[in-house]
Amino acid sequence: MNQKKLAGLTLFVVVLGAVLINEFILRKSATYLNSDSNNREVASFGERFEPERIKWEQELAKSVSKDTGKTLLGEKPSLHDKFLFEALAGKYEANFIDGKLLKIKLIDKQTPLILKTEELIKNHASIFKGAQSFTHSFEKSTSNAATENLELKNARGDSIGKATILRDDQGRVTSIEVQ
Repeated sequence: MNQKKLAGLTLFVVVLGAVLINEFILRKSATYLNSDSNNREVASFGERFEPERIKWEQELAKSVSKDTGKTLLGEKPSLHDKFLFEALAGKYEANFIDGKLLKIKLIDKQTPLILKTEELIKNHASIFKGAQSFTHSFEKSTSNAATENLELKNARGDSIGKATILRDDQGRVTSIEVQ
């Protein structure tokens, strides 16, 4: 009989201890949550369609629409951004120095694109190295399935740089290097 009382008393002490510890933890966290630094309330509590609020929102919208210089919401993409994300679909990384393209390389685990050399140079010639004198004209010096070497020319027909386009076995561009 003595063992039954001892087991019951032990069980009662364990349950009482668990309840007291739980109560202590809950009170400690409740005082932490109610402190002024962490006081959080519902963001919008009250009438939603008050005439004063609607009028204020309309006046704000009018002033924002008039002041276009102060409220610039976006920025036009640069030529580099258009080239990387429109022509190259964001699948390539590029190295630029002083705003001029030096090298384009396929990003790991991306599928390469089939790019037509004529269109690429015609539409994006201004970002190539030496572009101030480059007039969209070029001459293929050597070309095979894997490598295409181009000579970039100015208005007089003088060579101003070289571009090497490397392709995979399916004719997709893996890298472009401008010298």
